[in-house]
Amino acid sequence: LLIWVDPAAPRKPELVLLTLERYLGTEKMMAILREYYNLYKYKHPKAKDFIEIVNRISREDMTWFFDEFYRSSKSFDYRLTSVKQTSETEYEVLVERLGDGVFKTEIALVTDKNTLIRKWDGAEKWKIFKFTTVNKVASAEIDPQRKNLLDTNFAKNSYTIDEKDYAALSLSTRWFFWVQNALMILGSIG
Repeated sequence: LLIWVDPAAPRKPELVLLTLERYLGTEKMMAILREYYNLYKYKHPKAKDFIEIVNRISREDMTWFFDEFYRSSKSFDYRLTSVKQTSETEYEVLVERLGDGVFKTEIALVTDKNTLIRKWDGAEKWKIFKFTTVNKVASAEIDPQRKNLLDTNFAKNSYTIDEKDYAALSLSTRWFFWVQNALMILGSIG
């Protein structure tokens, strides 16, 4: 059995480090890597050495991160199920965790004037977030900055209030144009 693996495709360790960088920020991640390199360039470090440096420089207990991403083989998948207006200025956003992996993330409610953000620890299987705004709501999104690169399906991470059929109309128009041109070419041949 021969399996071809794309050498350009990112691997899990790479995605975990990129996710850590997106969670902590580039500045902190570069400080972590600089410290790790300087301390262990002539030694044989272990994984716990790197984790200790991450905890110290981030000033946060990142045990949850390494438990979820490094010490287990969990899947990460989130879905934004609905955005419901409960009163004139109140909205409820229902989010779900479909996978068994937990990632601390954000929920964004996008209005015509601004974006409201709520933090979610991601531990519950589902949760309802309440937002208050007088502005017109356009959409909502889980992990708007795409920090968790191991999310199985980013397509389920957003919900738009108004249906938009521009893309379908555009594709249909192009398809009809191609069919028309093909018929004209085939008709002129024969």
